[in-house]
Amino acid sequence: MFKKVFGLLLFLFVVVLSFNGCVDTAPTYDNLAAIRCSDGIQNFDETGVDCGGNSCNKVCPPYPNELNGEVLWRDVLIPNKVYTLSGPLLVRQGATLEIPAGTIIKAVPGTNAHIAVQPGAKLWIWGTESNPVVFTSASENPQPGDWGGIIMMGKAPTGHEERPRTLVGNYFYGGDYEFDSSGQIRYTKIEYAGAAYQEDIYFNGLGLYGVGQNTTLSHIHISKGLGSGMAIFGGNATIYNVLSTQNQINGIEIEGGWSGIGRHWFVSEPQQHGIWMDYSTEASKNGAAFSVSEVLIKNPLNGAGLAFKSGDVKGSFSSLQFSGVSKGFYASDLNVLEGLSASGFGIEALGIQDASANFNWGNGDANPPSFVGGTNFTTFSDAFPDWGLPIQ
Repeated sequence: MFKKVFGLLLFLFVVVLSFNGCVDTAPTYDNLAAIRCSDGIQNFDETGVDCGGNSCNKVCPPYPNELNGEVLWRDVLIPNKVYTLSGPLLVRQGATLEIPAGTIIKAVPGTNAHIAVQPGAKLWIWGTESNPVVFTSASENPQPGDWGGIIMMGKAPTGHEERPRTLVGNYFYGGDYEFDSSGQIRYTKIEYAGAAYQEDIYFNGLGLYGVGQNTTLSHIHISKGLGSGMAIFGGNATIYNVLSTQNQINGIEIEGGWSGIGRHWFVSEPQQHGIWMDYSTEASKNGAAFSVSEVLIKNPLNGAGLAFKSGDVKGSFSSLQFSGVSKGFYASDLNVLEGLSASGFGIEALGIQDASANFNWGNGDANPPSFVGGTNFTTFSDAFPDWGLPIQ
C-alpha cells in the first residue's frame, strides 16, 4: 500500500514540476520588459536607449547629448555627433571648448540657449570644407530667434578707457593685449539665432567682443537670425570669408572701435541695412582704423547699403559693391554723413548695379558723400560666392 501511495505522490510531483517548468520558461510581460531594458534599442515604451519604459530604472536625460552649464577645464566634443544645447553654456576664463568637424549642435527654443566664451577662454571650432560644424534650432519647425548665438570675448583693445560690458549677458570684455587669442572658428554655419535678450536688444548670430589679432575667423555663414548676423565690438581680429544672409536686423555691425582687417564679406537680404556702424567719440579717438576689402551687399530689404549711427567711424572699404540697393547710405542726421571724411572714414572703388529707379545716395544730394572716392554703375556677378558653397 505504501509503495502505491509513494508512487502516486512521485508521479504527481513530476507532473507539477513539469508544469511549473513550462510556466517559468514562457515569456511573461515582465521578462519581455527586462529584455527590452538591456537590448541596446529604444523600444516603444522607453524614452531613450534602455532607459525609461515599464521596467528600466535608469532615467533618461530629457535631451540626447545635452550641453549647458559651464566649461571649467577642457571639453572636447565627439566628431560627427549631434548635441543638444538646452540652455546657456559658459566657457570660463582658462577653459577650452573644442568642437571638431561635422559636429551638429541643436539649440532648444525658449531656454536662453547660447554659448559665451569669456576673456581668457578659448573656443575651437574646427569645421572643414567638406565637413562644416553646424549650429541650428532643435525645433521641427525652426524660426528666426529660436536661440541666442555665439558670444566670443577677448582681451584686445576696444578704444574705451574702461572695460565695457557686452550688450547681452552683461560680461566684461576687452583689455590691452592686441595679440590675444580667443581660439578659432572656421567652416561653421550658424542659423535661426538672434533671440530677444531684452526689449529691443537681441543676440547676434556671432558677437565678437574685444577679440584679438591671433583669433582665426574664416568661412562663417550666419543666416535666418532674428537679430543681426555678425556684430564686432572693438578688438582687432582678422575676419575673412563671412556670409550673412536673411537676417532680420542688419547683415553686419561694426561698433566700439574695431581696428582689424576684413576680406570677402557677402551680405544678402538683411531686413534693414547691409552694414551698420557706430563708433563713440572715445573709441574713434583712442582706436586705430579698420580695413575691409571685397564686400558685396545685396538687396537690403528696408534699409541702405551702409548705415551710420555716428560720424566718428574710423576705417575704410575698398572694392565695395552694391546690388539691388535703393539707398546708398543712411544716417539719422545728414551732418553725420558730412562729418565722416574728417573722422577718417572712406570708400574706394564703389560699384553699383541693379539700382532702383528711385535710387538715392542718402545725403539729399545728386552726388555721393565726400567720403566716397570713385563710383561706377556697372555690371558684376552678385551670385553666391564659390568660397561660400561649403557653408551655404
